[in-house]
Amino acid sequence: MSASCLHSLLALALVTLLHAADAPERPWEGWEPPSIEMPDPNAFDIYQEAFRLIDQIGEPDPNADVDALAEHLESHRATFRLLQTALMGDCRPPAVTSAGQPFPYLADFRRAARLLAARSRVMREYGMYLESALDAVDAIRMGNDAAGQRSLISHLVSVAVGSIGLAALEETLPFLTAAESLVVLNALRAARAESVPMAEMLEGELAFSRLMFRDLMTRVPNAESLYDAELDTLVEGLPQTWSPWRSWDAIGELFESWIKQTSVDAWLAPAEVETKDPFAKLLAPAFEVAFLRGHQAEARMALTITAIACHVWWVENGAPPDSLEELTPGYLPSVPMDPFSGKSLLGPVDATGLVIYSVGPDGVDHAGQAIEGPAKQDSVGDITMQLQEPLVEQ
Repeated sequence: MSASCLHSLLALALVTLLHAADAPERPWEGWEPPSIEMPDPNAFDIYQEAFRLIDQIGEPDPNADVDALAEHLESHRATFRLLQTALMGDCRPPAVTSAGQPFPYLADFRRAARLLAARSRVMREYGMYLESALDAVDAIRMGNDAAGQRSLISHLVSVAVGSIGLAALEETLPFLTAAESLVVLNALRAARAESVPMAEMLEGELAFSRLMFRDLMTRVPNAESLYDAELDTLVEGLPQTWSPWRSWDAIGELFESWIKQTSVDAWLAPAEVETKDPFAKLLAPAFEVAFLRGHQAEARMALTITAIACHVWWVENGAPPDSLEELTPGYLPSVPMDPFSGKSLLGPVDATGLVIYSVGPDGVDHAGQAIEGPAKQDSVGDITMQLQEPLVEQ
């Protein structure tokens, strides 16, 4: 036997002995997700009744003319009453109890938000601008309720639902009086304060990831022997196997690092996965998307709040503010923070129109030059919002 072959066999034996010596009992056995106290009554039950009516009556045609749209929405009177009642209550969607648990209601939240956005359009076309704007804010608040499950998918659905409301609000903003704008501004700031923090979402997703892992190890025949197969190779060619209990620990360490990252004010792309564990590595790409989408949503929310304050200033003074600092403290306690820089939002500047902006994922001030297409981690440019001249008497 050659010296190199003997060296490899000895090294492999050492790894095996160390594995046997320090391997604990299977930590997933007997593990259960943290208990969650559900509100009583739970507004989610009311949402389900509203979702049932949307199924029964159907969604309106988004391309219909305003009168046809209004006629269809009239059939949703009971639906809107249920949605308003649910928004006033404490909502907590069902907790995750199984890796295979379906969550069809997440799509239902999006359909309900589209219904509110449709009514916002009708109200705007009929000149009921405050009602139109508040319907849009309610769609944003509904996004907060969708995130109540505290999981990655509910977080992304929350972002999508909130975007529906923000788009409707931007359409209505130019028509609002100063007094109406202040009502909407306060409502939007309150909705922002009610959003589910990213750290809570990560804690919920950790429980979901552990559920998936536990189900794999307890329900799949021979899962441990399959998992202990050769999955990676060291530089010298020594087979490196990964034990399930090490994956269990690696998942916890990965989430702990991500939760710590949420306490940082400025945008940081999710830390590169510093683990060779294959199961933990599978989680990273999805969270890179979630972090980026969450920061984009927060930037758009901050820009919308700032745009409303700029609108009030413009209506009252006949011209837009020269700087965002002029909005404080009369309209805003401080200039909203840019989640990508940890500093104040920037503008207004004359780029493609008068814009306020966030520096975006690259962290560079591009003087209001917008990112082309959907923002990605390597996108160059700013996340912008154009200030529209008020369409009310100044």
